[in-house]
Amino acid sequence: MAKLKLWEIGVLVLIVVVVYLISLYVKPEEVVEKPKAIIPEGASDEYIVEKAYKAADETACELIEDEAKRNECFGIVEDRVELEQAAEEVRQELGGASSADKKLLGRAMLTNDASLCEQIVDEATKNKCFDTIR
Repeated sequence: MAKLKLWEIGVLVLIVVVVYLISLYVKPEEVVEKPKAIIPEGASDEYIVEKAYKAADETACELIEDEAKRNECFGIVEDRVELEQAAEEVRQELGGASSADKKLLGRAMLTNDASLCEQIVDEATKNKCFDTIR
């Protein structure tokens, strides 16, 4: 077996310490799990649908015994999840726009009114508004 010199051991120890310190500072992002709907035993189907919708929790829908209502619940919750995802995409895409511009964009999209797009100050948001309405 080859003998390591004292400075080689020091370098190896230093490398291990540096890697350890880097691992402390470079942590992966924590995944924040949304709270699940808390459904008491014996709850009505309507109550379950309401709680599942508010928490966007499809697993709560599985507690509904009536198949038609269960499927309705899955559809409603799925719509809510898609809506939240779309809202998050819009928030990221329009990060630089003012809240007034975002409100005008939303109102223009709901009413399909291009005159509201003209009132938007942020050029990127204004272009997005016109592209969406046309």
